[in-house]
Amino acid sequence: MLAVVATQGSDARHPDDLVVWPDGFWVTLDELRSGDFNHRSDDFEVVPHDDRARTRELGVEGV
Repeated sequence: MLAVVATQGSDARHPDDLVVWPDGFWVTLDELRSGDFNHRSDDFEVVPHDDRARTRELGVEGV
């Protein structure tokens, strides 16, 4: 299941938004679009790069 977390009023994705899989592995949206992670499932969450609360919850602070 693909979960996309969007900021209200914003449908555009930023290249630095985070793509996070349930196992904790993450890359930026730009890295995902490069095609290097096609082997991974489509079960991921896209988190806006400036959503500090959510990145903290996911344990990917400091990115």
